[in-house]
Amino acid sequence: MNNRYNDNYKELTKIVDYITETYKYDNFKILCIHTNKSFADTNNMINYTINVSEKYMSDDMSTHTGDICQQYRNTLHNLLKEIFKV
Repeated sequence: MNNRYNDNYKELTKIVDYITETYKYDNFKILCIHTNKSFADTNNMINYTINVSEKYMSDDMSTHTGDICQQYRNTLHNLLKEIFKV
């Protein structure tokens, strides 16, 4: 809950750093899908943004209903189909 206020991008960069430093390997990509946040792509991260109206966002989980969650899942499903050309 309240994940939209966290700096998840910073955590993703830590994962990239961990992989490259621990395994001495940098030929990989992480697919990052953000909600209402935009970031530039990097060598190891491909960023996509799903824009969601504030009326569907809540801090108290009041908008976590089947209908709203299904809309988000459908958007995510369609984005992944487009990305992976499925």
